[in-house]
Amino acid sequence: MSGGGTVSQVLAIVWLRRRLLMNRLRRGEGVWDLVGTILLGVLWGVVAVGAAIGLGAVMLPAARAGDESLLFKLQVGVIAAAFFAGTVLPLLVEKETGEVVTERLLVFPLTPARLFWIAQAALALSVDHLFYLPALLVVAAAAVLGAGSVSAGLAVVLAVWLGVLAWGQAVQLGTEVLLRGRRSREALAVVVLVLILAMGMGPGLVGEYLDHHPLADGAVLRQGVTAALAVGRSLAPWQAASALQAARTGETGTWLINLGGTTLWLMAGLLVSRWFFLRFYLGDRGRAKGAGPDRAVVGKSFRPVEWRLEVGWIPPETVANAVKDLRIILRSLTGRMLLILTPAIMGFMGWSVLADITEPYRGLGPDQLRFYGMFFSISLITQGLNNNILAFERGGVQGYFLLPGRLPWVLLGKNLGLWIYQFLILAICLVAILIVGTRIEGMILVTGSLVFIVMAVYRALIGNLLSCLFPVPRTMSSRRTRQSAMGNLLSFVAVFLFLPLVWLCAALPSLLGDPKWGLWGVSILLAVTLGLYFASLGPVAALLSERRERILMALSKGDK
Repeated sequence: MSGGGTVSQVLAIVWLRRRLLMNRLRRGEGVWDLVGTILLGVLWGVVAVGAAIGLGAVMLPAARAGDESLLFKLQVGVIAAAFFAGTVLPLLVEKETGEVVTERLLVFPLTPARLFWIAQAALALSVDHLFYLPALLVVAAAAVLGAGSVSAGLAVVLAVWLGVLAWGQAVQLGTEVLLRGRRSREALAVVVLVLILAMGMGPGLVGEYLDHHPLADGAVLRQGVTAALAVGRSLAPWQAASALQAARTGETGTWLINLGGTTLWLMAGLLVSRWFFLRFYLGDRGRAKGAGPDRAVVGKSFRPVEWRLEVGWIPPETVANAVKDLRIILRSLTGRMLLILTPAIMGFMGWSVLADITEPYRGLGPDQLRFYGMFFSISLITQGLNNNILAFERGGVQGYFLLPGRLPWVLLGKNLGLWIYQFLILAICLVAILIVGTRIEGMILVTGSLVFIVMAVYRALIGNLLSCLFPVPRTMSSRRTRQSAMGNLLSFVAVFLFLPLVWLCAALPSLLGDPKWGLWGVSILLAVTLGLYFASLGPVAALLSERRERILMALSKGDK
């Protein structure tokens, strides 16, 4: 089929999706989701433009002053940050966009290749890939300011942006493929462990080598450094920054060579992404579609709970639901991904980023800023699981109203299962940062752990309410199942409003001159938060019963 036919097919799909959206809005469905999507888009747009303006305030003076060294470093840093934001960050932060290819899209007479390009176009228009585009445009503007060619700078930015899109999808699909197989999942876990050990032991081994082999005689070390620099110069951020530098100085030949290097990375990303998409992603969805609704949607994770655990002082329905939800999370692709990748990211932060924090800020010392920030970050990575605790249940949520047991204790059990999972991630992350050589004082560790518990309880309190108001079904084998935009927005606002209170309690030692006040302040905040949480279980259970039919209808629809 010709290119015009492909465009006609895409336009027909867009028109149909628009009609479906308008029909839903006329029936009163999806209104809040649309409002939330618009507000979130505006919010992230303001943040993106603000960050770009701040970046421009640094880069443009450097460009006018002719500080090529600083300008080049900023260009490499921003482009590398864009690749990180588009490839690694989405693995930890659950996205609010839908599946790359939904079941509805699969019924159209489209070839797999056209589905791939439609998926790329959908990613290009998503908020998470538009977020860093203003910063890239500022980088291009600073590069071509003066005698540089605007078209040459924009060509480099376009190649970088498309490269981030391609590699973002390739990394995510590839990680999903690895985590679905037991052997490949174990291999990935071993690789992560080796990386953490390398970060911890590497500096010591290098230091010991230098003690016995002076740098002047360290031919092997010099060769290693030279090889590392050569690899760094061949990567896309360096190639793109070099192309921008050449566009600024008018070196057409150098610009073409480095633009060609950036384009090669783009083509490689497209090939890898396309291979994963056609070989695994569409293949898995086709097999799931033919397996029937029960096997494709429910899967083995929804078998009756096989473990029997009795705790005298905890209601049995709470224990049963905690065990069941923990098993479901650990078997879901999201749960496996966060459990394996989060320690690697936090280990790297402890090895590199946290070590650079040396100044106090707003009442918190350097050590407190490092570890309270890390604990807070870990508490936020399970956002989708917190805000949508009924998602994996699908039609099984009907059992909560038919089986014996009080609904408040059922909700407590679901939260307890997620808390255990969060503490498991925290424990592994603490081991990771200890391996890489980062030490934590006892008081900071205890206070930081309490900060983590406070955030976990508070987010469960908010998440229970959002789960009843904005339920969205999820599949076990997917990382990109869409979430409620309004639910995510309200969750963000709730955390933003609560954060100053947590900061105040953690900063009490500097305000009152006694290090124990931080522990006391966070402990009091935890007691208040727990009181509010348990007081909310009854009203949330009543809301769940009141919205029973709506929740069942929403969770039974499947992905849009």
